[in-house]
Amino acid sequence: MARRSILLVGEDDAFPMYAEYLRYRGWDVTVHTSPSDALGDVRHLSTAVIVTELAFGEDPQRGCEFIATVRQNPSGQHSW
Repeated sequence: MARRSILLVGEDDAFPMYAEYLRYRGWDVTVHTSPSDALGDVRHLSTAVIVTELAFGEDPQRGCEFIATVRQNPSGQHSW
């Protein structure tokens, strides 16, 4: 059985705790603090779930814009 993959994108202090718990529950977890770094990984990951913050600190991109960008990328289409 293939492991499930989740991408956490944001600077939330709780993300490391979420990542630890999700790994314990059998998920492959990738964590990025910036959406630009995460977009590079989206092309290479077979991600089942993406969790983002609504705003990314100093980055002007918002969570909704990040998800829209992922959906426009053909390699991200399988995630939805």
